[in-house]
Amino acid sequence: MAVPVIAASMVGSVSLSRYVDRRLLFSRGAIIGIAAELAILAILEREQVVRIVRAFFGDTAEPLSLAIFRMAVFAAIFHEFDIDTIRSFSRMPPGLQFAPWGMGALLPHLWIAPGWAKIAGALLLIFSATGFVGLFSRTSALACTVLGFYVFGIPNFYGKVDHDHHLVWFAAILAFSPCGDFLALDAVVAAWRDADRKSTNPSLSSRAYALPLRFVMLLMGVIYFFPGFWKLWQSGFDWFLTDNLPRQLHLFWLWSFDGLWLPSFRIDQHLWLCRIGAVATIFFELSFVFLMFDKRLRVVAAFGGLIFHGATNWLMRISFLSLRVCYVALFDWSWICSTIGRALYRKDLLLVYDSNSLSARRLVGFVRVWDIFGRTQYVNVAGEETVATLPSSPEKPKNAFLVQDTVLHLHMGRSISFSALCTLAQRIPLIWAAVPALYLWSVAERVCAVHNKPITQGAVPTVEATPTISARPQLAGITVIGCMLLVGNTCGGICRRINAWPFTCYPTFSLPPPEQIVSLSVVAVSSSGAEKPVESFGFPYHRFYGLSRNILAIEDPVARNDQLLLLWARAIQTTPELRTSLAVKFYVENVWIDPDRWSRNPRDRTLLFAWYPPADGDVPNPRTAMHFSDTEWQ
Repeated sequence: MAVPVIAASMVGSVSLSRYVDRRLLFSRGAIIGIAAELAILAILEREQVVRIVRAFFGDTAEPLSLAIFRMAVFAAIFHEFDIDTIRSFSRMPPGLQFAPWGMGALLPHLWIAPGWAKIAGALLLIFSATGFVGLFSRTSALACTVLGFYVFGIPNFYGKVDHDHHLVWFAAILAFSPCGDFLALDAVVAAWRDADRKSTNPSLSSRAYALPLRFVMLLMGVIYFFPGFWKLWQSGFDWFLTDNLPRQLHLFWLWSFDGLWLPSFRIDQHLWLCRIGAVATIFFELSFVFLMFDKRLRVVAAFGGLIFHGATNWLMRISFLSLRVCYVALFDWSWICSTIGRALYRKDLLLVYDSNSLSARRLVGFVRVWDIFGRTQYVNVAGEETVATLPSSPEKPKNAFLVQDTVLHLHMGRSISFSALCTLAQRIPLIWAAVPALYLWSVAERVCAVHNKPITQGAVPTVEATPTISARPQLAGITVIGCMLLVGNTCGGICRRINAWPFTCYPTFSLPPPEQIVSLSVVAVSSSGAEKPVESFGFPYHRFYGLSRNILAIEDPVARNDQLLLLWARAIQTTPELRTSLAVKFYVENVWIDPDRWSRNPRDRTLLFAWYPPADGDVPNPRTAMHFSDTEWQ
């Protein structure tokens, strides 16, 4: 009964807000009231809430899901890294740095130089590659956390922060998790080490594999929740009841692309589509974190996120590919792969081996690391007498390569056959690349016979199970780092710190857009007296706009002019021909955000500062030694 009442209060508040004068105040009051209703509902249903939370954090998982997430994170880090961008920003004049929130005390002491940036970038690529294949997985994750903080942070220290923070957070979580226990070279080494100790125990279901993914889900929820909250808090229900979304798009198109790009479909010209999209955006952002507490609803959230980011990529060129790739954390890959395995193979393949053989133990340990479908049972038969009770066939059936109900019989005596390895690889496709190496691997104590008869129930000893384990020290480390990340980013979200590093609030687009915005124009005067706008500073326009907004926000004219000269020095660094300019002029322009008025931009311009270079064209050192903090202008 409570849920329909809350839903009715939401709809009623939105409908009523259209007929009140102080709409923002009314919207905020309604938001507080709805939040209070939800809190009361949670208190009334506290036993169920506690049960849901305990199940969320106390659940166990197989290592496959964490392994796939590890591969996704390291692949995203490798893809996001751009050596040219990092080297370009590492050559920026240090005086143009604006410390994002969280970096005020550290940035003045952080050494940023092209050489160091190149070395750090190369190491980041190396460790992301080793992390992807699972070589020194946790060490690679820790290295990517530290190097990612430095390398990905460099472009964000100059007035505009791009939001790929989640890659650093997720790498930090992986550094404290057993992410190399499956689909990893680390797991192969560990399996062989266990085989040498006369053990072939498989990777076990554990909270240590589930808890890292739970914190990842909550961090994703924080990423979405606060932008949704700030939309309603700063614009009220007008964010989706008015023409707000078209104007948000106009503003973004202008300051991101300097009016040089528009989407193929002008959704801003279809108001009802914009309103529907705005409602869906807020609903998606606010509900995402709560959907994480149910397995089935996580899938709904994932597909909703893919649609959301697909739309923003189409309409705004904001792909967030690195975040979408990490959606793999929302799926139960053990269930997915086992379902696929049951569809592909009617019956299990029984791999019968003698644990007295070191080579057999090593082979079993190796293939288990890559067994994603779970359609192979590993039967440990120690001794000749028990082996003799298994069905045997003097000749391998002709269709052994394709049979679904076969027995692979590893025994003492002869080398393993190539066809047997092919049959095994059919059930475990990830080992196909290793089949030739396994075949050439010299093993003195192994025989493989393939049968098309199922093993009788009484003839087979107990198949090795996968018990649940608990790793308390590991859980403590995961919990500490996960809570630190959640607290840091929750603080950033509450304070609406968009230009921040490494904790942040992701872009909100929450403030009502103005009809026009302030922009900085740099004009070079040639020896002939002709004025030509300077358009290349070595980075995209949205970063130039962010840097210029921070420069224009400086109240001290002397300090501001010093920053403008450093910006001119950057222009000369990018385009050396500008050194011959007779003068450089900096204008403050008011520009329309409406694409239909872009042809009339600028509406007006005011000369802010003019400088006449000396004969050598050198830019003087700043007269002030001030350290500036980033401003929240988004």
